[in-house]
Amino acid sequence: MLKLNSKIIELPRVGKVNYRLLKKLGLETIQDLLFYLPRHYDDFGKISTISDLKINTKVNIKGTIELIQSRRSFRKKMYLTEALVSNGNDTIKVIWFNQPFLSRVLKPGDQISLAGKVSYSYGQLSLVSPVYEKIQANKLIHTEGLISNYHTTERLTQKQLRFFIKEALPLMEQELVDWLPADIKTELQLLDIKEALKKIHFPDKQADILAARKRFNFAELFLSQIKVQLIKAH
Repeated sequence: MLKLNSKIIELPRVGKVNYRLLKKLGLETIQDLLFYLPRHYDDFGKISTISDLKINTKVNIKGTIELIQSRRSFRKKMYLTEALVSNGNDTIKVIWFNQPFLSRVLKPGDQISLAGKVSYSYGQLSLVSPVYEKIQANKLIHTEGLISNYHTTERLTQKQLRFFIKEALPLMEQELVDWLPADIKTELQLLDIKEALKKIHFPDKQADILAARKRFNFAELFLSQIKVQLIKAH
């Protein structure tokens, strides 16, 4: 049974390679992962239509894959995966580099959500290397709304980090104890630690981020003051 002090490698789809990369970030246990806080957020709260896209803007679009294929480019050892995605009467070209598996994962007819920066390439507007998610019953966590971004390392993607953290969050419910006194939380209107972790990693709105940061900033100050008092007492 997984616990907060379990090694991250025990989470689904981590594996030895990702575990080594996570350790480079100082993350070894599931608790380390939960308290690895985002550094900033992308706001994909507005869903754009293809007809309204402008160059160099970050957008979220939803549509249907009309065509997708992978091929080797003129550059040696470089694969291109190209897709046409439509919403309404408009289509946009989507390009990924060195991810030939995408033409097996994504198929014509799939409903897809894409988040990325609009570029002008190959004589037309396009999305180059956007983050993608299939639109299914589960809530989108990589391409829609406020999307958390973390300090990471080479070959470990933001998408992977968010997935691992999403898998780890339910493990705190039974085991994580909030050390901050209840009367202080009530007086200062501070979130419980579990709620703060949920909101800091996967916020629904800006107010969630502010409330979670307030809790973590206060906790940091609180602990530093306790440390000072202990030093004085000693």
